[in-house]
Amino acid sequence: EKYADGVKCILQILKELGEEFPQQKVEKSHAISEIKSMIPMLQNITKEKILSLPAMTDSRKLKAMALMGLLTTFSHFYSPMLVQILACQMIRHTFRFGYCEDTISCLVYLSHGLLLHVEELELAKKMSRIAQALIAGNSNEHALRARLTVMSSTVASILEPSEASIVQLLEGYNSATIIGDVDNAMLCAVGFCAASLCCSTDLQLLYDKIIRFMHEMAKHRRNGFLHSTMSFFSACAAFTGNKALQTVDGVEIKTNDQLAQIAEQTQNSYLMHHVIISQMFVKCYFREYLPVTKWAEENQRTRTAKRVMDILADFYQGIAVLGLARDTKQEQWRQLGEKCLRNVTSVAGCAWNTENKIFLLQAELHYTNNRHKMADLSYQASIVSAHDHMQLREEALAYELYGIFLLENKKVQKGLEQLRAAGTKYKKWGANRKYEDVKEFVKQVKQSTAFCVNK
Repeated sequence: EKYADGVKCILQILKELGEEFPQQKVEKSHAISEIKSMIPMLQNITKEKILSLPAMTDSRKLKAMALMGLLTTFSHFYSPMLVQILACQMIRHTFRFGYCEDTISCLVYLSHGLLLHVEELELAKKMSRIAQALIAGNSNEHALRARLTVMSSTVASILEPSEASIVQLLEGYNSATIIGDVDNAMLCAVGFCAASLCCSTDLQLLYDKIIRFMHEMAKHRRNGFLHSTMSFFSACAAFTGNKALQTVDGVEIKTNDQLAQIAEQTQNSYLMHHVIISQMFVKCYFREYLPVTKWAEENQRTRTAKRVMDILADFYQGIAVLGLARDTKQEQWRQLGEKCLRNVTSVAGCAWNTENKIFLLQAELHYTNNRHKMADLSYQASIVSAHDHMQLREEALAYELYGIFLLENKKVQKGLEQLRAAGTKYKKWGANRKYEDVKEFVKQVKQSTAFCVNK
């Protein structure tokens, strides 16, 4: 309600300044049409061209740009489609009335829209990089980084090597801390925990960092951010096997069921999304495939807008449903697996982040379709790609699934070799509990094989 009241207030002031925007919910089709209309104007955009524009001097337009920039921040949670309408108008004003600092905001938000809603990946990457270049060295660099980092890092997480988004989030956190912007510092911390969980090479180090951030959030009483971070902490602990904390600075550590209940009761789709992704991550890696599909259904039910982390939901769901398709012989699971593969492929903006995922889903689909030679090649391609792009956790997963594929096709010794390699990678990652899980599985396979030979 506070967001709604704030948005309505700013929209009214903008109207008095001659800027008309929809007062009611903006339809996705309207936003997409607006974004597409901007593409010809943006094709040849560069940092130099923007800086060569005259400075904006019209006082009414400067006020309007500042308010629209503020409104994009409010509307990101309240009305994501309105954000894109605002960003498009700010771009038009920049080219018509001149450049100002708020131009940087619209570049960041529009790059996000180009990625998620019209899949103009190269243009989205270009605009995001231009925005980062304009921020660097700006007299208000810390304030801009604090306010815009989370949005720009989501684009980087798909279109740049995974480390790029983590570096951006740490810079945003540091900038926000320097200027005393607690909310954006904590928002960057949440983003850092989410991004690191997906690409960290040292889970124990991440575990310690998450605890540190939770202490800060508890200290500043930012419970919304703290709850999201708890979901990532829970996932991290599930892999490391570390003894779970009960409290942090006197605040109870919530279970995932409790966090989901809080998200439902408060209609906090942001928290719900984090709980869902964290749980899908854990359940997928521990091969608890039915719970993955349940969380995927919950993701569809509660999703208010397309999010960058949906690529992870599609990946985890794809692995799960293709495994279920082989176990149950039900066509519905195979078709859903094909859909997940299409979804991941559609946002394959950077080989560092997506190539190995696509190869692994293809391998699982080939296996499901009894195309064993193609499956074998795709598993190996996924392992090589994950290794080359330093995706340690997914290299381990690819080794594990390849090993299971070989075992189920009577290639026991080669399958055991892949499983041992998976265990080594999981241990290197810091996932000690998962390492023990694979070790126990290998032990069971060897005992079963020995029994069959003796018999």
